[in-house]
Amino acid sequence: MKSTVNLRLKHFIVIGITFIVFWGLLTIDRTSIQTSKTSIQNDNDNRNTNSSLSIADESVQKELEQLENKFKNENLPSKKLEILNQLVALSLSKNLLVNAVDYQRKIVNISRNPADIIKLGELALMGLDNVTLDSLQYVTMHSTAQESFKELLEKEPDNTNWIVKMALTKVKSRDSGIIMEGIRDLVSITQKDGNHFEANFYLGLFSLESNQPQKALKRFEKCLSLQPQNVEVLLGLGDAYRMLNQKQQAFKYYQEALAYTTNEIQKSKIKSKIELLKH
Repeated sequence: MKSTVNLRLKHFIVIGITFIVFWGLLTIDRTSIQTSKTSIQNDNDNRNTNSSLSIADESVQKELEQLENKFKNENLPSKKLEILNQLVALSLSKNLLVNAVDYQRKIVNISRNPADIIKLGELALMGLDNVTLDSLQYVTMHSTAQESFKELLEKEPDNTNWIVKMALTKVKSRDSGIIMEGIRDLVSITQKDGNHFEANFYLGLFSLESNQPQKALKRFEKCLSLQPQNVEVLLGLGDAYRMLNQKQQAFKYYQEALAYTTNEIQKSKIKSKIELLKH
């Protein structure tokens, strides 16, 4: 993962520049943005382990192949769906997100169930966070996310959740113009509904990534008022205060995050953040 940080930096620099253009923010030179992004992105790498792809070991690959053969030999749609759901679950358990998206797409093609379309879109959004995707995989993942939420929006054009998801597909684009459009959509949502959790949360993350900790604090504080025990929000607040070199406040929020999380891997990473504050 560390070897891919430079690729992610390029994308986050585009996001940072987009923020500056759109909001008329402080002028920040590229070097300072890059330095801060390295720190924040390393945190995001640690935080988002579920979005990373890993190579399946032989036993997992064998199990996938057995289920795939079972799927090919099955004729009943209900049984096919059952097998595909097993394939999605197994792929996710091993962080094989590309596989999971492929299987979930097959589920949607059979069921056309809105719940399945939602899951497909959300899995594809997760996949876009992974920088090890090659160009074809990225295009496929991005179009899958867009098409899923576009279909949902056609049925519910005023559903802010789908509007937010569609905005996120734009923000995760590799085109600066489309990124700006996505950010504009998120800001528009918070202007209409200041308490929209997801829109505020992602704007907070983008503020961190563009070296704007003060703006991030405002977004995360709003999120905290809505979900006081949300570990990701607490980590965001801790990261923002750490960027501002307010170590005592950062320590406070890291400690709270540590108290609320039940994930042992996440606990270990939060402890590492706390240790860094001592230096």
